[in-house]
Amino acid sequence: MQAIHTVYGGGIARASGMDCIKVELQLQKIGLIEYFDGLIFSGHEMPRSKPWPDVYLVAAAVLQAKPARCAVVEDTVTGVRAGVAAQGRPGVRLRSCDLWPCGCAGFAGCRGVGHVYGSGPVGGAGGVM
Repeated sequence: MQAIHTVYGGGIARASGMDCIKVELQLQKIGLIEYFDGLIFSGHEMPRSKPWPDVYLVAAAVLQAKPARCAVVEDTVTGVRAGVAAQGRPGVRLRSCDLWPCGCAGFAGCRGVGHVYGSGPVGGAGGVM
């Protein structure tokens, strides 16, 4: 995460369907909170949550990035839908199991990736943009 944060000059954000307090607690627990300081966005704070793209569009705006230039890393089918809707280009779904395809492969633009996070505490914490 440190390398990604450095390469992108801190231009990474957390866009989640969960409330910010839960996301912050999870990021603290796994030692990643420092990479998302002030860049955690919740669907609870938006007019519409995932699968609507609102949370991703706000994150991109705050990062001053065009949504079509953002990479979306997701752990749920709902999140993949939101990411694809926000950017109109391929999304990636990360899962904690080793099933292939990922179950969301039927969604336009989704590429499944198996066994990336293992069974750690990251799952369910929302998307990274």
